[in-house]
Amino acid sequence: MELARDLEYRIMILTQGPRRVPEAWSGKKEWIDANLGDVDVTITRDKGLVYGKVLVDDYPKYAERWLEHRPRGLVIMPEHKYNKGYSHPNVVRYDGSNLDEVREVLTRVKTRQPRESL
Repeated sequence: MELARDLEYRIMILTQGPRRVPEAWSGKKEWIDANLGDVDVTITRDKGLVYGKVLVDDYPKYAERWLEHRPRGLVIMPEHKYNKGYSHPNVVRYDGSNLDEVREVLTRVKTRQPRESL
């Protein structure tokens, strides 16, 4: 997140909330306020409905849904056991050792021209 801030991206938190436990939604918002400060928050049941150039998500299903209508979108995917081996042309996996790669692709997305691909 600090890298995105350094590159002057607008930070917006996009999170999915459970359908039958609305109290969890307020808990997520409280955590965000306490840990991330003043950022915009969207809680949704379908991340694919929300526009953006970049999505950071560790769950392949959500990343794929978001990419369905964003052929030029970029997903930064923090590496976890449950997404090991996942790949997609528009996904850059982040494993803690490749911050330079993430910086390079975020910079490229930020400065690219209309209709220019990744």
